[in-house]
Amino acid sequence: MTVHRETLKKKQKGFKSRHATKGSIRTANKGRIDKGGATGPKHNVRTKQDRKNIAKQIQANKRETIAEKLKIFETKNGVPRNVAFVPLTPDIDRSKVLSQFTSSLEAQADPEIPNVIYVPRFRQRLRLFLPDYPDFFGVLDACKGADFVVFVLSAETENNDYGESLIRCVLSQGVTTCLAMIYALENIEGVKQQAQVRSSLSQWYAHFFPEAEKLQRLDTNEALTTARIICQKTPKGVNWRNERPYVVIEKLEQNPTNGALAIQGYVRGRTLNPDTLMHIQGFGDLKIENITEVLSGRQMDVDPRTWTPSENSESCAPLGDTAIELNDYEEDDETTANAGVRMDGHYYVNEMIEAEGGEGPQSLSRVPEGVSDYQAAWFLEGEDYHFDEDEMPGDENMLEDEEGELVGETQNGADERMMEDEELDEDEESRQLKQFRERATDDLEFPDEIELKPEENARERLKRYRGVRSLRQCQWDANENDPRAPEEFTRLCRPGNLQNTMNHLAKEEFKGPEVGTSVIITFLPFTEPADTKLVANYQEKLANEGMMLAAYGLLRSENKVGMMNMSLTTDSEFSTPLKSKEQIICQYGPRRLLVEPLYSQPGRGSDNNVYKFYRYLQPGSQATVSMMAPVMLGSSPVIYFANETEPKLIGTGTTMDADASRIIVKTAILTGHPLKIHKKLVTVRYMFFNPEDVAWFKAVPLFTKWGCTGYIKESLGTHGYFKATFDKRIKAQDTISMALHKRVWPRLALPWSPPNK
Repeated sequence: MTVHRETLKKKQKGFKSRHATKGSIRTANKGRIDKGGATGPKHNVRTKQDRKNIAKQIQANKRETIAEKLKIFETKNGVPRNVAFVPLTPDIDRSKVLSQFTSSLEAQADPEIPNVIYVPRFRQRLRLFLPDYPDFFGVLDACKGADFVVFVLSAETENNDYGESLIRCVLSQGVTTCLAMIYALENIEGVKQQAQVRSSLSQWYAHFFPEAEKLQRLDTNEALTTARIICQKTPKGVNWRNERPYVVIEKLEQNPTNGALAIQGYVRGRTLNPDTLMHIQGFGDLKIENITEVLSGRQMDVDPRTWTPSENSESCAPLGDTAIELNDYEEDDETTANAGVRMDGHYYVNEMIEAEGGEGPQSLSRVPEGVSDYQAAWFLEGEDYHFDEDEMPGDENMLEDEEGELVGETQNGADERMMEDEELDEDEESRQLKQFRERATDDLEFPDEIELKPEENARERLKRYRGVRSLRQCQWDANENDPRAPEEFTRLCRPGNLQNTMNHLAKEEFKGPEVGTSVIITFLPFTEPADTKLVANYQEKLANEGMMLAAYGLLRSENKVGMMNMSLTTDSEFSTPLKSKEQIICQYGPRRLLVEPLYSQPGRGSDNNVYKFYRYLQPGSQATVSMMAPVMLGSSPVIYFANETEPKLIGTGTTMDADASRIIVKTAILTGHPLKIHKKLVTVRYMFFNPEDVAWFKAVPLFTKWGCTGYIKESLGTHGYFKATFDKRIKAQDTISMALHKRVWPRLALPWSPPNK
């Protein structure tokens, strides 16, 4: 018999109540707390019309700002827009690119300034730059000072690694508005094939510039579209460049009498302060003698303005006049003569030297007759031990070898037999030491391990090192008097927060040529005679379309040397470990320097400002780069190159600070082998090779690679063996280590010069 069941489930009628219960309210709120409504008067409540008016005001301010920026480019005598054409392949012809681009513009050449054209259609002046293809740093300099960068892609030659590396470097140093054009597309037969080539180049270019404009052809009227964008669009600019005045040099002259330089160009960025210095790549920091305004055709009846430095002008000296006082470390007279290692700011007395006859500390335990010195060393101090004649301590843990001698049993069992305290001959000792060190491999986790030779004295080699219990919590005086510190350290510039200092200097009031003014800047003579060949080379290149040379105004104190700390993230193509203090090329702001940097633990703002030194920069890692170099206020991108014939990108980063109190600590790790393990007591060898070294470093704590910690208890024998106590029983395969630390100092950077100089 089939029973019918209802498919529709009836719900019980809910309980109707005028007032909800506390439980239902708590369930409905789900943990939310009612803060209640505002009881006071309502503030900042704007009506819809007020919000519309505010939006209109913001929009009007933006338009006014853009119009003010574009005002300097207007009319025939306005400031020319700097356009850099960057070829990415070797088959691109410079002269053909410029002729194809200007043919559709009906442009007029400027008879006074080379490579400057006037476009009547848009009433704008353009200055075109086209650096040579293999000149890597020349391209970077051209993009650094340009208002627009046009990458020229070849339709016939495939883009190589040079083009990709160049684009990555241009993006890393800060780039303005970027465009792209296709060269020699007319040489591809067939409309369909041309469309495929253009699509392929567009996809490759969009990998670096996802929001880029459409790729235009050079050989057709599409070049007019690119010219319209250049003439009508507002340049985006580069932040670090717009925060300083700069002049793109049109003419370069040298006084034959005293060798002083004079340049002509338009002031860009900000108002030029005659009291500050200017930096020109290849010539360094120059002091201004005077600035003269260059009048246009309509202003010939007006006297040109001149500006001269005041009494408070910046000095060319790279170091400060006054030196800070360093703190001398106060030592106790009693411990100075026989001091051991320095541990947490204190010198520990070397008990081995104080012992009479040079012997180690005597045991305070009373042991029965017949017990060897090695067995007596295992007894605790201050205890009395009594055994029967037929009972010896440790018999249950001792085994006899083939010659009847007793050896200790390790945790691996009685099959592993260890040496006793009896001295080995030199051949056997050296053989076991070589076998132990051959098992150790280069591990990235422990790159600071060092090896002592058996005849080497650890006290002399590691005399400058000290021991600390924790690098994060140790107290290390940043201004401690250290004989190894460089001479320049006490006179370094210490500006504090770079961004706040730059914001403070931006509010400074002074008189100087404003943005858009054409000026002639005359510099004071060099301290050392300038290279006439370099000047002649620059003059020749300025007369052509190839080179862009710019003079960048420096803010106050930016010519002073400080301890610059910069971040570094290695490039994906960087695959070889780089050793610290190996010479590389560093570019930040307008400067390009040869540096021998220190790599250290990334980050800043720790409690004690102590950071670990990296001996090697590993691929795919991050680090902080420290060097003594000219200060750069604000935040600026940094690029690192290998110092080779062909520049190879190492990595990129940004400037962090100029903190001279950053302490970079180099670590040296000594390793030893556990010879005998008895619960938590271990006999260690191969860390030292004489008892004097054991007594010297006795105060430094020990640790193992597997996480155990301990300390040296006492020395054993004459071969540097010692007993150590750990917090737990260690493994026989473990390695016992001791970490020692010393402070390392950055080196002074040198100005970079082209290889062909």
